[in-house]
Amino acid sequence: MGFRKNNKKDEKAVVKEEPAKKVPLLQLWRYATWSELALLFVGIFVSLVTGAGLPLMSIIQGQVTQAFVKEEMYKTHTLPGRSSMIHELFKHYQIHPI
Repeated sequence: MGFRKNNKKDEKAVVKEEPAKKVPLLQLWRYATWSELALLFVGIFVSLVTGAGLPLMSIIQGQVTQAFVKEEMYKTHTLPGRSSMIHELFKHYQIHPI
């Protein structure tokens, strides 16, 4: 049939490729200009600042949330855990329907 490949021709056509040579990391920017290197370092700096931003924002958000909670407790004159303390005191005096 016309759809079969001729394996003998394919075997002859295969050329063994040599593995690519490994280049040291600093040699990658051997031909870079000063402006390209400056942009590279600016990008690295900005990525570090951005990466540090998420943990810092979670700390700030936690402090703001805690400030809102304390303000609400001050307005309503409540203490944390006060309702559970009252519940513990009067749980023996509750009337349960049969």
